[in-house]
Amino acid sequence: MNKRVQWQIVWDSHCACYQLSEQTDQERTCVPLESESRRWKQWLSQVSSFTFQSKDGTHFTALKERRTRGGAYWTAYRKVQGKFKCKYLGVPQEITLSRLERVSAALAERERQPVSSRTFLPGLPAFLDQNGPEIALSDQAQKHLLETKFFVPTSLHTLLARPRLTSLLDEGIRRQLTLVSAPAGFGKTSLLAHWVHSLSQRTLENQKVAWVSLDVADKSAVQFWTYVLTALERSEPGIAISALQMVQNPHIPALEEILTTFINVLSQATNQYVLILDDYYLADEQAIHTSLNYLLEHQPPQLHLILLTRIDPPLNLSRLRVRGQMLEIRTDQLRCTTEEAAAFLKEIMGIKLAPEMLHEMIARTEGWLVGLQLLGLSLQTHPSPTDLLPHLDGSQRYLLDYLTEEVLRQQPAAVQQFLLRTSLLERLNASLCDAVIEHPGSQQMLEYLERANLFVVPLGEQRCWYRYHALFADALRARLEQDEEEDLPALHLRASQWYASRELLLEAIHHALQAHAWQRAAELIEPFTEVHLWKEYEEIWGDYEEIPLMLRWLRQIPVSMVQTRPRLALYYARNLFFAGHLREIEPWVQAAEATLLKDASSPIQSGATPEAREEASAPHPEDHEHEQLLGEVAARRAIVAALYGDYEGALDRCQQALSHLSEQDIFQQSLVCAAQGQAAFGEGQILPATHSLLEAGALMRRTGMPGAAINYLCMAASFLHLQGRLHEARQVLQQAIALGTSSEGQPFTLVGVAYTCLADVLREWNKLDEALDLALQGLQMVEQAKYTLNIDRGYLVLVRIYLSRGEIEAANATFQRALQLPTLADNAYRRSWLTAVEQARLWIALGEQDHALHWAREWNRVTPQSQLGASFARERETVARVRLLLAQQQPERVQALLAPSVSEATRAERWGSVLEMRLLQAQAAQMSGKEQEAFMAISRAVGLGEAEGYIQSFVDEGPRLAALLARLRKQPQEEEHVPYLDTLLAAFPREGVRAKPQPQPGLLDPLSARELEVLRELACGATNQEVAETLVLSVQTVKRHVGNIFGKLEVNNRTQAVARARKLGLLSDEQQGEKISPSRAN
Repeated sequence: MNKRVQWQIVWDSHCACYQLSEQTDQERTCVPLESESRRWKQWLSQVSSFTFQSKDGTHFTALKERRTRGGAYWTAYRKVQGKFKCKYLGVPQEITLSRLERVSAALAERERQPVSSRTFLPGLPAFLDQNGPEIALSDQAQKHLLETKFFVPTSLHTLLARPRLTSLLDEGIRRQLTLVSAPAGFGKTSLLAHWVHSLSQRTLENQKVAWVSLDVADKSAVQFWTYVLTALERSEPGIAISALQMVQNPHIPALEEILTTFINVLSQATNQYVLILDDYYLADEQAIHTSLNYLLEHQPPQLHLILLTRIDPPLNLSRLRVRGQMLEIRTDQLRCTTEEAAAFLKEIMGIKLAPEMLHEMIARTEGWLVGLQLLGLSLQTHPSPTDLLPHLDGSQRYLLDYLTEEVLRQQPAAVQQFLLRTSLLERLNASLCDAVIEHPGSQQMLEYLERANLFVVPLGEQRCWYRYHALFADALRARLEQDEEEDLPALHLRASQWYASRELLLEAIHHALQAHAWQRAAELIEPFTEVHLWKEYEEIWGDYEEIPLMLRWLRQIPVSMVQTRPRLALYYARNLFFAGHLREIEPWVQAAEATLLKDASSPIQSGATPEAREEASAPHPEDHEHEQLLGEVAARRAIVAALYGDYEGALDRCQQALSHLSEQDIFQQSLVCAAQGQAAFGEGQILPATHSLLEAGALMRRTGMPGAAINYLCMAASFLHLQGRLHEARQVLQQAIALGTSSEGQPFTLVGVAYTCLADVLREWNKLDEALDLALQGLQMVEQAKYTLNIDRGYLVLVRIYLSRGEIEAANATFQRALQLPTLADNAYRRSWLTAVEQARLWIALGEQDHALHWAREWNRVTPQSQLGASFARERETVARVRLLLAQQQPERVQALLAPSVSEATRAERWGSVLEMRLLQAQAAQMSGKEQEAFMAISRAVGLGEAEGYIQSFVDEGPRLAALLARLRKQPQEEEHVPYLDTLLAAFPREGVRAKPQPQPGLLDPLSARELEVLRELACGATNQEVAETLVLSVQTVKRHVGNIFGKLEVNNRTQAVARARKLGLLSDEQQGEKISPSRAN
């Protein structure tokens, strides 16, 4: 007979540790327990249940549960008030003793809550039980999630039944997207809340609903998806846990990677999921729209998305409309009909109107639901409805103000004051309201307001949190500012204090700023200024994506207050630096410096005792901090000077910084190294520049700041690229990528900088598809991180890739976008060395001779030496000028212009630049009929490019250079270079030109040339691996092309794609069955 085993984990006060107890029918054994040990992990993998009793005696039962898709997770169960309550514990590898203690405490807290504070509806489905399973978010993540945003709005009153609209929603659930778009007050949220609650009356056990109410704080894509994935995870534990873990990772991967993980899990689910995003119009960050577009493009049939918004979102809606995959419910459909208005006034407001009066009211309000509700409240004190009619002319704003005034006038003074004073809160609960109005009894007041139907919406069944209807809140706030303007600061200050006491710093800072409590706001923000907290900030917030929020905060605080706080002023400078606003940095570092120098020179008070004088003259920890901050001031100035081409000033400030710093000031030392590297680069000294940037990266790694280290390594790699050391550049970039990749293989956002640099290397090796994929992915990641400083380089890499692919319009659009970046908009030096050559190539490709001639005249008028003091910038403008001369068939001046730059670049060992200029010299000599001189220049270029595998620099020069290479190949002295020359010649497009895309009637979005090549391979039955081998692509790139083909052809598989392509004339009948996959030939 098998022994029946019961496992218990119990706190043993004598041993001061947890004991693992094994109880069988015959005996009981106990052993001390360590949750981080291998034995613990092994034990968890073997058992299916255990009981846990914490130090304070609280307990629960843990059960291992299996997902339908495989894998296991643990859930804690405890009987609370006669009902079993559960809480998600996590997957086995996440279970620790501290996690068990937190869950036990949370379940015990539920038991202590009074029954009256919790409402349970009979037959309520799991997705409406706001007390249901919770996911295993990290402590830091939980601290920044508002529970109320997941609650489906409820009401004590009967919701208006609108069967014509709920039947539309039922129909829309079979499509990808339902868009409910209308101005405020038309009942969007209440309609969806009624529809969601109605699902509990149906037998839809496999229907899971996730609700997220967005607000003005949802400005970042990472925060947005944290809420969305958390809501989905709560609808069914396990469905989004993998994606959530990726979001919570300090090294956050690209959003596409996170969503791909989620989509793959969701596509295997047996349930159906409805995701409702309320107030989506508040999500005004482009990265949110881009990532949601990605989800829509790859949306599995298990998911239906519903967006509630006041304005149409900038999503790819036209494609969904064409496919019939979107249901739209708009203002005209949401207007109340006569029957609905009559039912609303009679059943909810208790008012019955004569038909003619009802028609009049509907005409005046135009079926506006919030107007009808305000009107119903006003009618309760008007004996004759006709008294109101003269006041119901004008806009909705006028109606709202008038009717709100009417409603307020009817309420007791205490109710009016409560409504006005709490209207400044986005969300309300009793404790917060008590603190703000400094009076107890807010819970009873909130319940009264709900019963009176006074535009208060409970958030969740527990009725702990509420919010006002948005329009009503706006009207109340306007009245509050008018009537109680003097009291507003005190109200906001009390709200700030309440939030700060609960470590909700974002809300605390917001209300402190609204209160104009500048000192308090500064004190709340200032902890972020510490270098070690800056590292933590980098990890918590997903790198640099909260920089715009920080800048908005700091810009509200009076300048004089920031200037007198050196750490806060430097923190302002850091945020401006990462945001790319380099010109704005100097006033803040100057203010920090002035305050630091003033504090350091404060005289000892006259009459002080000898002991006081000795103590004052002794070294203090504050002295080192002062020196450290002064060192950072000088280092910041040095970096800005170098970025603007003032390399001599930069080097002077570097020496000044070093005079203040010690060897222990690693963070500030790394800034100095970065400034020295940029200054050396400006002088054209690429070798010392590379060394300095590599040293800066090593120092940042020692401080535990991988984002900064990655940035410096990428800059060093770009300098190696300029030296023609492509393989070394790739090696450094691979180090940067590894540094920013978690043990699970997930890259965090700033790895995108490394991706764009690596894409430039791949472009040079003629791997254009892989380069494009990597550059686009990298730019998306960097934009997601809000890291503006070096994103301009990434855009220029993408411009070069598009030019190499012959996609001129895409190259120009990307170039114009890059010019709008703050790092280029006001920096002539950076524009010169970073954009001059690409600008010239674009003018030539677009045939914009007028722009080119104007620039050339300006270039002739102002000599490079007086225009720019930096060697490399002079070289780049010279190369741009030479390209324009060659395009105008004027080769005569090329040799004279290029000779000094070639000599300078050769001395500095910038072999990548030398190779490019040798190619231009060869073309100029050929155009002038000097063939031997052309052979000599091209031969030198071949010698420079062969060892590192240069290809694209040759191919980009076009058919003229191809012809010259073909003749060079026949020269006897070039025999040893023949294999390389053959590689170069094979890379040129046939006949020296790229084929123009043919028209593709019937497609909104035509297939690219590469997608057509992939399609032809699919028609031959090739697998992804075979396509990759045939077209010399990566399998991942092939998968991307196949996905794009399916989307553009509006199909779901390869068979449909081939049939659709043939119908559209994209494939001939012969282009099928020509190739048999070896895997299917057996």
